[in-house]
Amino acid sequence: MADDSTEPVLQELRWAGALADELLGRLERGVGAVVTWYNHASLSRSMAAGVRVERFTHVGIDGLLLRTLAVPDAPRTSADLLLPILFAHAPRGSRVALIGSTPANVRSAAVEISDMPSRPRVVLVQDGYEGLPEPRDMAARLHEERVDIVVVGLGAPLQDTYVLGLREFGPRSALMLTCGGWIDQVSHPSYYPDFAYRLRINWLIRVMREPRRLWRRYTHEALDALRQRSSLRGFLCGPGRVPVDTMNAACGVTSDGSCASVPSEADAISPPGGEARVDDGAARR
Repeated sequence: MADDSTEPVLQELRWAGALADELLGRLERGVGAVVTWYNHASLSRSMAAGVRVERFTHVGIDGLLLRTLAVPDAPRTSADLLLPILFAHAPRGSRVALIGSTPANVRSAAVEISDMPSRPRVVLVQDGYEGLPEPRDMAARLHEERVDIVVVGLGAPLQDTYVLGLREFGPRSALMLTCGGWIDQVSHPSYYPDFAYRLRINWLIRVMREPRRLWRRYTHEALDALRQRSSLRGFLCGPGRVPVDTMNAACGVTSDGSCASVPSEADAISPPGGEARVDDGAARR
């Protein structure tokens, strides 16, 4: 029987397992999916960029602070919990594209993923720096390579706008998922010590490893999220209501975890700005 310290982690793994089943079912039926996750910082950036959140099939809550502020009863899911399960149970030899991180890290990640239980075939590797093609051009390559699963780790908001572009122009049968820093993490198998998930301190390990990049997320941006909690909740449960509820249902959470539990004034919130554009700037991580 699990003790109190491990039960939350086991519950998150159960949610991730249920989500993997849902997504692999969509892959088998040829309908695909486009999936993203938000923490408090990435959601604020995507809101500011005018990301059309309603175009995702599934939107998940990754981050205890955002979950507390926005939809407290929603399941906590994340790419780093889902993707190892997905690649363990995907059809053997599924064709995979990896987009993001540095050239060295994305190549290392391809090797690690190829060794996962279903023996995925990584047929396309693209780093996230200056050579990143426009989504329409990358989508053509996905068609050529007959890709089944696309993993995009470009950081928010770019990964959101980019993967939505791939969904628009690319193979509709494919699973397309954002992953934040997961490509970096999987390229270094010892990135997280064994106890990190059990103690739920992955965020702290990341800050210690990448302080210059991440310290603002857990200081200034966390305070900003507290001040903007109504806007965050309104974005997720206004334009994001359908993909958020779809994610919750996939994890086996319906009424309490859905946006139905959020006050109805959230419906009045619409996405800020117009169409989000892909910025072909420098580093994407």
